[in-house]
Amino acid sequence: MFHRLTCLHVKRKILLRYLIAEVVPPFFLGLLAFTSVLLVARMLKLIELVVTRGVPFLQVGKLFGLILPTFLEMTVPMAFLLAILLGLGRLSNDQELLAMKASGISPTQILWPIACLAWLIAIATLFLTMYARPAANFALKKELYNIAKSRVGTALKEKVFNDDFPKILIYVEEVVPPGSTAQGVLIVDKRDKTREDIILGKVARITTDESGPKEMALSELLSAIAAKQDGGVQTIAERMELHQRISFGFAPLVFCLLGVSLTLIPRASRTNRSWGFMLCLFWLMTYYTLLSLGKALGDKNILHPIPALWLPNLVVGGIGAQFFRHALRESPLYFPRTLERATASTVEFLRNFKKKK
Repeated sequence: MFHRLTCLHVKRKILLRYLIAEVVPPFFLGLLAFTSVLLVARMLKLIELVVTRGVPFLQVGKLFGLILPTFLEMTVPMAFLLAILLGLGRLSNDQELLAMKASGISPTQILWPIACLAWLIAIATLFLTMYARPAANFALKKELYNIAKSRVGTALKEKVFNDDFPKILIYVEEVVPPGSTAQGVLIVDKRDKTREDIILGKVARITTDESGPKEMALSELLSAIAAKQDGGVQTIAERMELHQRISFGFAPLVFCLLGVSLTLIPRASRTNRSWGFMLCLFWLMTYYTLLSLGKALGDKNILHPIPALWLPNLVVGGIGAQFFRHALRESPLYFPRTLERATASTVEFLRNFKKKK
């Protein structure tokens, strides 16, 4: 009996290591790819700061580091879903998952090692959403304010209209050293398409806004919600931010259930890596479309912040649970099989088209 338990423990340990080893390399590859894609637009703006504003490279590097947590809270769950579909997808194509099932390993036993990894990634994502991203946003806002304070005075030209800011014209009679104050100021604000605001002032000072919900630490956010509720003020923005931070932390668990289920469901034909990429992009688009819908409904106070921000987790998680039931019963899905055939036909058509050229 003891020998049997020992063998079972060893088998579980080997299975844990083997499955995680298949998922971890594509996870880091996907993390690098997704983060790089999202950072491209921001990198262009940072380069523009160096070229047009003369901001030192060291300061731009600091800005880059402060922007990174905002993207990582999105790209970490995205990369995890891609890693599951590519890693377990390879095992499925090589019939290794089929061999595991034939040897008595159930879909639940295949799920639990990936679920262990999902919990670690969920904790890391929760840390990013709860602490790292708000702190980075606050530091980024402060750093941008320092850059503006130190350079806007020298950038503003006296007695001419300055159009350095998008859709805003600024006219100053005199810039008072060290450059944080100006006299005789006229501002033409064209950011609102329906109207044009004209602001006149004898003296203008460069300052920064108070921290918004996205820059607040967790304790500050909870205090702001409590203070506004005591004062009878609406707390939609603060509660939306709070539940978005929490719901994002559970996204890796949802993607874990979905990804494992999709690879375990019997298929009519073998698939390749491109199928994994397409499947990943489809479900990511579905998740973030539901997230955008929920945020829009929550911001307009049509839905309570809890169902609004948990909508993608509930819908995608429910679909993943249904797929896992099919995996347990070894019953294929009609829709994925049709989609597989359509994808295979499309790939074959493109190959023939290239050969004709």
